[in-house]
Amino acid sequence: MMPDELDEILRSDETIEPSPGFVSAVMRATYRESTELPPLRFPWSRFGIGVAACALMTGSAGVLWSRVEVAAPRVLIHLASLSSVLPQLAYATAILLITLVLLSLPRLTGRDA
Repeated sequence: MMPDELDEILRSDETIEPSPGFVSAVMRATYRESTELPPLRFPWSRFGIGVAACALMTGSAGVLWSRVEVAAPRVLIHLASLSSVLPQLAYATAILLITLVLLSLPRLTGRDA
């Protein structure tokens, strides 16, 4: 559209009216917006319980860590006996990690299987 044509349209005395379905479309959209549910509130109580559980677990881990120094030599003896099966544990761990990655691929790519 050229500027002269636009000026001619704006200077004319014709009234501009919306299309016949415009009013009903706006009213439907307004009604749909008014009937939608309000947004969900943040679950502060569950968040607080989760923070408290994490704090409790951290505290109990600290208490247990303070007792580890006494039992450390016994644990090291048991870990040394695992060295004979270390390759098998490594293979099992690798397969477990690969399985978890393959299971999470559909969620990561956005495709549901």
